[in-house]
Amino acid sequence: MRLRFSGFYSILLVIGLVIGCTKITTTDIGSELIPPIDGVNTLDTFIDVVTDVFVDTDTLRMFPNDNHVIGAISNDPQFGTTLASTYFEVRPPFLPFVFPGSKDSLTADSAVLMLDYKGFWGDTLQPVTLSVYEVSQLTPIDTSKQFTITPTPNIQFAGAPLITRSFDPRRLRDSLNTRFEQHVDIIRFPLPSSFAQRFIKQYDSVSAYASDSAFKRNFAGFAITGQLGNGNIVLYTSLLNEKTKLGLYFTSKAAGATRRDTSVVYFRFNNFTTGHANLIQRNRNGAEINTYLQNNTPDSLLHVQTGPGTFVRVRIPGLRNLTNRIIHRAELQFTQVPANPTLDNILQVPGYLFLGFYDSVNQRKRNIPSDFVVNEGQPNLGTAGGIVRFRTVPPFSRVAQYTFDISRYVQGIATRRENEFDFRLYSPVVNDFFAYSPPFGAGGTIGFFNFSSAFANGHAQGRVRLGGGNHSTNRVRLRIIYTKI
Repeated sequence: MRLRFSGFYSILLVIGLVIGCTKITTTDIGSELIPPIDGVNTLDTFIDVVTDVFVDTDTLRMFPNDNHVIGAISNDPQFGTTLASTYFEVRPPFLPFVFPGSKDSLTADSAVLMLDYKGFWGDTLQPVTLSVYEVSQLTPIDTSKQFTITPTPNIQFAGAPLITRSFDPRRLRDSLNTRFEQHVDIIRFPLPSSFAQRFIKQYDSVSAYASDSAFKRNFAGFAITGQLGNGNIVLYTSLLNEKTKLGLYFTSKAAGATRRDTSVVYFRFNNFTTGHANLIQRNRNGAEINTYLQNNTPDSLLHVQTGPGTFVRVRIPGLRNLTNRIIHRAELQFTQVPANPTLDNILQVPGYLFLGFYDSVNQRKRNIPSDFVVNEGQPNLGTAGGIVRFRTVPPFSRVAQYTFDISRYVQGIATRRENEFDFRLYSPVVNDFFAYSPPFGAGGTIGFFNFSSAFANGHAQGRVRLGGGNHSTNRVRLRIIYTKI
């Protein structure tokens, strides 16, 4: 009987140890360096996280060689609507400019605006409607501005649209083969005959084509915008590519000649002398996200929207009480909370999220020192985390997850009693930047890291709804694997 009871209590003891030492779930990053959790030497624990969502008001930059955005997201119950418009100038191939051939023999044929198509984000099964306007000379494009998304550029239209046209996004990759163009990936807008007459017959080297300033006084540029209620997609175009141009088609004959020739002259966007702007307008009224932006309590759902978008403030109050220990792994894992799997597959998640913090004294974004490291221009995204990974989380077959390694930051708090700070989670875009601090003890001064297309999302490309610190099923917590000293 005593032997039986001894065995019974031994079983209870083992069960108690198992329950008391919760096993950690699998981790992908750095798993080969983490010792196995045996409940005696290596332990794990979870610390609660407090999360809040805010609109990101930081200025975004759009350079001439960046892909500009046009189109509209008309139906997104979680994040609201998006209307994207692109503005740009074009110039003749030289100034003063004259059309070849005899001026009196010039006959205007047509004018076509062409855009180099670079890709999309959204629903390709619905047609997208785009309108082309002429920019008002009362609000010309400021060629000195590079901060052209926020704050809002004050650019108005000169009257009704020159053309409004619907496109099937699936056909935008089709090839174009004419006498003058052999290309693929072109968005074409045939302009009114009056526009062609004006540029070919009315303007000349004495008036509008006399100089750059004279041309700007007569033509302030194009504005291309989406139409809300028509489509659920934004398109990306390259202004500097040779396929983006205004084609002016005409017939003429040389002096004394008897045969007329058909020809074309192209006006293009120029990196150095022409202006550009990109306006991306978000309207979150009536959408689910607006409820969480307006409250004063920690958020259970985190709506992360690529810029111009939102960010999440992440606080971990329990870290201040952390005792000294050896930190093998400390990670934050954010998990998507699908709302409408069909729509989520169309309006896809960002490919990359960034976890840093905001320096309120110097009013700039910062990286987490030692955890996010740049070596010869290359960030350690593979270990620091932030690249999206997809998991099967029943009942959903495709759920996005973003994991961040903050082990060195936590070690600094546990060992050196370094100050803890609030994190900022956001979806970076091309040209976004932050003040970069080198690893602890490495020396060096604070520089700046600019997100290139290899490490960031396109403007307005991506949105995801994540579980917050108090979500019922997809709660984010800080997971720490450690050894007592």
